[in-house]
Amino acid sequence: MKRKFVTNEELIAVTGVSRQSLNLWVKKGLLPAPTLISDGKSGVRSRWPAEALERAKFIVEARRHYALSEIIELVRERWSVEEDVAVGPLRPDPRRRGE
Repeated sequence: MKRKFVTNEELIAVTGVSRQSLNLWVKKGLLPAPTLISDGKSGVRSRWPAEALERAKFIVEARRHYALSEIIELVRERWSVEEDVAVGPLRPDPRRRGE
């Protein structure tokens, strides 16, 4: 069964970057924005679309040879990302109440 979501911890482990960097990547359109889910007493958790893991691996590999500004174009081409998708990482989906 294919997973629908990945966590911050999984993306950080794959990329070796901080949460702030992941949020920057979202703002630049490199990663899809996560859905924020309240899990009660523990606070808010980010749930990234499963595609984010594949894209993060691609970005890490591409960073060996390209600047982030160049990688943005590579991501747009590979995943057919439109230029206006970067809406920011901290916008919860109002249709979701938790899992």
